[in-house]
Amino acid sequence: MTLPDRDTGSLPGGVGEGGGNATAPARGITTTDLDTLVNDARVRMLYDRNLAPTLMGAPFAFLIAWFLWNDADHRLLVTWVVMKLLSIGLRAVLHAAYNHRGHELGARYWTNRYAVLLAIDAVIWSLLAFWFAPFDRVDLTAVMAACIIAAAAVGAIALACDLRANAIFALCLLLPAAVSQFGGGTTVSQFAGIGLVMYLGVVLFDARRAAAATTEMLRLRFTMDQVAEQRADALALAKRQSAVKSQFLATMSHEMRTPLHGMLGTLRLLRDAPVGADRGPQLDLVERAGEHLLGLINDVLDFSRLEAGRLEVQCIPFEVTGVLHEAVELNMSTAASKALALHLAIDLPDRRWVQGDPARVRQVLINLIGNAVKFTERGGVDVTATVTGDRLQFAVRDTGIGISPEDAARIFDPFQQADSSFSRRFAGTGLGLTISRELARAMGGDLRCASTPGEGSTFTFEIPWQPCDAPVAPSAAADAPAPAALAGRVLLADDNPVNVLVAKGMLQRLGLDVTVVTDGARAVTSYLADVPAIVLMDCHMPEMDGFEATRRIREEEATRGWPRIPIVAVTANAFRDDRDRSLAAGMDDHLAKPFRLEDLRARIAPFLAG
Repeated sequence: MTLPDRDTGSLPGGVGEGGGNATAPARGITTTDLDTLVNDARVRMLYDRNLAPTLMGAPFAFLIAWFLWNDADHRLLVTWVVMKLLSIGLRAVLHAAYNHRGHELGARYWTNRYAVLLAIDAVIWSLLAFWFAPFDRVDLTAVMAACIIAAAAVGAIALACDLRANAIFALCLLLPAAVSQFGGGTTVSQFAGIGLVMYLGVVLFDARRAAAATTEMLRLRFTMDQVAEQRADALALAKRQSAVKSQFLATMSHEMRTPLHGMLGTLRLLRDAPVGADRGPQLDLVERAGEHLLGLINDVLDFSRLEAGRLEVQCIPFEVTGVLHEAVELNMSTAASKALALHLAIDLPDRRWVQGDPARVRQVLINLIGNAVKFTERGGVDVTATVTGDRLQFAVRDTGIGISPEDAARIFDPFQQADSSFSRRFAGTGLGLTISRELARAMGGDLRCASTPGEGSTFTFEIPWQPCDAPVAPSAAADAPAPAALAGRVLLADDNPVNVLVAKGMLQRLGLDVTVVTDGARAVTSYLADVPAIVLMDCHMPEMDGFEATRRIREEEATRGWPRIPIVAVTANAFRDDRDRSLAAGMDDHLAKPFRLEDLRARIAPFLAG
């Protein structure tokens, strides 16, 4: 069973053998893993390249026996041929074992055994110099030396991938042969011995370079394979994210257009309504649609702050039961309209004041309870609050449609909705649960889900349990003084005619005179011509923005010795950085749009009261 569109989405993932420089491994594969892959590949090359040369050693041994048959001891010659055939047989058996069980044992196991057989085979080859190169026969000595050099050359090519194997074969083959020639005492044998030693040096030098090149090649190969795999994964992920983002944008467009359509349609009806008609219900509808639209925008901003790490969590005393009752009461009418029972059960210690962020706790609870009511057609929703150890736990249980296991695994993932099709039954931006979980974690807690399709879901929201004393109660409302009357002239700088209309109307309701300018340069000019009691400054305007206009005003005050005039930023930029930038420019306060009459009064009253 698939969950229809429960709010879940979010906004916009050494040195190689022989001395070569190692290529840096691609991200996602460690140096140890890369070395293991290289060693395994080197062993495969060692076995794959040497089977044919090993088998060709048999006919070559018979050819040497045929050549020496008339000039050597037959028993000695037959013994050498048998030894050579046994060596070839052992190496063939080892090749077969590697092909059968190579994946079971490590690279070191197979290279060690191969090295032993190589040493044996090389010593058998070197016996040609001891047994069949008499010092009084230059022709036989030359032929045997040529055979040994040929075997060393073939080995150097076949064993180029492994320095250790190449070195063992060359040393065991050429060094004993050279020693045997040095023992001859003749000029020819001395020459042959020196030549074999020099050839041994060349073989070892080339073996080192060949092994280093092979290691580097293998490291590059595996690194590029990893990079190619990562690129393929990244491309697939980008395609999935692009599709999800496109669906998210389509959903956001739908969710924002819906309240906008209601607002614009209602306003057209109001314009065409007869004079004297009751406009109260329609105006209420416009306000509710606007509040809904503002809620969508706030969700987007909240998650943007969370992703940027700029969301600040308060830690102040608040009373848990009060926050719970508010969250439940805000969803009570919706539950009643669907004939759902909405129960609240509080099982907390007597001390119910805790340290935390009441606004964020309320936001999460309202979202969880609202989701539960939205996705429940019959039965009810139970909200409980308990303390378990050092955690304060809120549980919201519903008897709704539930969530399938595959949807439950991704319900909090960014850009995910359980059902984003055009036929989905429930509205939503797909932001609610993602924001709620991130808020819970920002407060030191978490948000989890347990659900059974067709039976309902339980969302458990927990935060640290930090009981504290209740703050000192403020003086009674009856003793509080009445709001002070406001008086004076306000300079309102804003280039948007609708915003000017709204702000001017509110200021006039507060009893203030209003002068309107539409850019920063005119604001400075108006200020110099007639200093107002306060300036409400929009930040983004043509010609000169509000920040620059504020700096100009502060400079004029300093130059002329005038008193500092209050300047309040009135802007749609609602982030903490925007407020900091406003204060840094010389403004005294920051008021984010949209705002209510009470918000405006609270910001300007300290500057104008009395």
